[in-house]
Amino acid sequence: LFHVVVDTDETAARMLKELQQANAGRVTFMPLNRLRPQDGPQYPDSEDVIPMVKKLKFEERFKPAFRQIFRKHLIVRDLDVGSRFSKSHDLDCVTLEGDS
Repeated sequence: LFHVVVDTDETAARMLKELQQANAGRVTFMPLNRLRPQDGPQYPDSEDVIPMVKKLKFEERFKPAFRQIFRKHLIVRDLDVGSRFSKSHDLDCVTLEGDS
């Protein structure tokens, strides 16, 4: 999760140029104008799971970035539930305690 969200790919290019000139390391940019997160996935119909993206708070303009990163993540009641839905729905699961 070490991505820098920027408004456009033009901004990312300018920042990357500055980083390269300063020999300041690497950064992965997520230009909002280029993000096209896929729809879905189909979340399980269960009271034991919550799509993670529904619990995160962020400004609406950052929605494409959050959907891109967290759309396949579930918060689950326990590891048994997580294991079941991870396999059946191809989702990444984490418990409220942080186990995955």
